[in-house]
Amino acid sequence: MFSSAALIAAIALAGPCDDANTTRELERCYTRAFAHADSLLAFREAAFQRLLVTPAGREHFRASGRAFRSYRERECRAQAEIHEGGSMGPVVYVSCKLTLTEARREFLEDSTTE
Repeated sequence: MFSSAALIAAIALAGPCDDANTTRELERCYTRAFAHADSLLAFREAAFQRLLVTPAGREHFRASGRAFRSYRERECRAQAEIHEGGSMGPVVYVSCKLTLTEARREFLEDSTTE
Protein backbone atom coordinates (compact mmCIF):
# COMPACT_ATOMS: atom_id res chain seq x y z
CA MET A 1 0.00 0.00 0.00
CA PHE A 2 1.30 3.46 -0.94
CA SER A 3 1.65 6.22 1.60
CA SER A 4 -0.50 9.26 0.83
CA ALA A 5 2.55 11.31 -0.14
CA ALA A 6 3.82 8.60 -2.49
CA LEU A 7 0.39 8.16 -4.05
CA ILE A 8 -0.01 11.91 -4.58
CA ALA A 9 3.40 12.02 -6.25
CA ALA A 10 2.63 9.00 -8.46
CA ILE A 11 -0.72 10.36 -9.62
CA ALA A 12 0.63 13.87 -10.18
CA LEU A 13 3.54 12.60 -12.27
CA ALA A 14 1.24 10.44 -14.35
CA GLY A 15 -1.16 13.19 -15.36
CA PRO A 16 -1.96 16.79 -16.09
CA CYS A 17 -1.90 17.93 -12.46
CA ASP A 18 1.80 18.00 -11.65
CA ASP A 19 1.48 21.41 -9.93
CA ALA A 20 -0.98 20.05 -7.36
CA ASN A 21 0.45 19.56 -3.88
CA THR A 22 -2.53 18.36 -1.86
CA THR A 23 -5.23 15.79 -2.40
CA ARG A 24 -7.82 18.59 -2.58
CA GLU A 25 -5.83 20.33 -5.33
CA LEU A 26 -5.41 17.04 -7.17
CA GLU A 27 -9.13 16.30 -6.98
CA ARG A 28 -10.04 19.76 -8.31
CA CYS A 29 -7.49 19.54 -11.10
CA TYR A 30 -8.51 16.05 -12.18
CA THR A 31 -12.17 17.01 -12.03
CA ARG A 32 -11.52 19.87 -14.47
CA ALA A 33 -9.37 17.65 -16.68
CA PHE A 34 -12.04 14.94 -16.68
CA ALA A 35 -14.79 17.42 -17.62
CA HIS A 36 -12.68 18.60 -20.55
CA ALA A 37 -11.82 15.03 -21.64
CA ASP A 38 -15.47 13.99 -21.40
CA SER A 39 -16.52 16.87 -23.66
CA LEU A 40 -13.82 15.88 -26.16
CA LEU A 41 -15.09 12.30 -26.02
CA ALA A 42 -18.66 13.48 -26.69
CA PHE A 43 -17.41 15.41 -29.73
CA ARG A 44 -15.47 12.36 -31.00
CA GLU A 45 -18.48 10.08 -30.43
CA ALA A 46 -20.72 12.44 -32.40
CA ALA A 47 -18.23 12.48 -35.27
CA PHE A 48 -17.94 8.70 -35.19
CA GLN A 49 -21.73 8.34 -35.11
CA ARG A 50 -22.02 10.38 -38.33
CA LEU A 51 -19.79 7.83 -40.09
CA LEU A 52 -22.16 4.97 -39.37
CA VAL A 53 -24.49 4.32 -42.29
CA THR A 54 -27.12 1.97 -40.87
CA PRO A 55 -29.58 2.40 -38.02
CA ALA A 56 -28.33 -0.87 -36.55
CA GLY A 57 -24.74 0.37 -36.58
CA ARG A 58 -25.74 3.61 -34.87
CA GLU A 59 -27.68 1.71 -32.21
CA HIS A 60 -24.76 -0.67 -31.57
CA PHE A 61 -22.50 2.34 -31.15
CA ARG A 62 -24.93 4.07 -28.75
CA ALA A 63 -25.15 0.83 -26.76
CA SER A 64 -21.36 0.58 -26.64
CA GLY A 65 -21.22 4.14 -25.29
CA ARG A 66 -23.69 3.27 -22.54
CA ALA A 67 -21.72 0.12 -21.73
CA PHE A 68 -18.47 2.10 -21.62
CA ARG A 69 -19.92 4.65 -19.19
CA SER A 70 -21.27 1.90 -16.97
CA TYR A 71 -17.91 0.10 -17.03
CA ARG A 72 -16.03 3.35 -16.36
CA GLU A 73 -18.19 4.16 -13.35
CA ARG A 74 -17.92 0.68 -11.83
CA GLU A 75 -14.21 0.28 -12.50
CA CYS A 76 -13.34 3.66 -11.03
CA ARG A 77 -15.53 3.14 -7.97
CA ALA A 78 -13.73 -0.16 -7.39
CA GLN A 79 -10.33 1.51 -7.79
CA ALA A 80 -11.30 4.28 -5.36
CA GLU A 81 -12.68 1.83 -2.81
CA ILE A 82 -9.16 0.67 -2.06
CA HIS A 83 -8.73 4.09 -0.44
CA GLU A 84 -12.19 4.21 1.17
CA GLY A 85 -12.27 6.60 4.08
CA GLY A 86 -9.04 8.29 3.07
CA SER A 87 -8.45 11.50 1.20
CA MET A 88 -7.06 9.72 -1.89
CA GLY A 89 -10.31 7.91 -2.76
CA PRO A 90 -11.85 10.84 -4.67
CA VAL A 91 -8.56 11.55 -6.45
CA VAL A 92 -8.18 7.94 -7.58
CA TYR A 93 -11.83 7.90 -8.69
CA VAL A 94 -11.66 10.98 -10.90
CA SER A 95 -8.17 10.24 -12.26
CA CYS A 96 -9.42 6.77 -13.23
CA LYS A 97 -12.38 8.31 -15.06
CA LEU A 98 -10.00 10.68 -16.85
CA THR A 99 -7.69 7.84 -17.91
CA LEU A 100 -10.49 5.63 -19.25
CA THR A 101 -12.19 8.56 -21.01
CA GLU A 102 -8.99 9.56 -22.76
CA ALA A 103 -8.39 5.94 -23.79
CA ARG A 104 -11.84 5.67 -25.39
CA ARG A 105 -11.42 8.99 -27.20
CA GLU A 106 -8.02 7.89 -28.52
CA PHE A 107 -9.47 4.55 -29.61
CA LEU A 108 -12.24 6.30 -31.56
CA GLU A 109 -9.75 8.71 -33.11
CA ASP A 110 -7.53 5.83 -34.18
CA SER A 111 -10.55 3.99 -35.59
CA THR A 112 -11.42 6.86 -37.89
CA THR A 113 -7.91 7.73 -39.08
CA GLU A 114 -6.75 4.31 -40.24
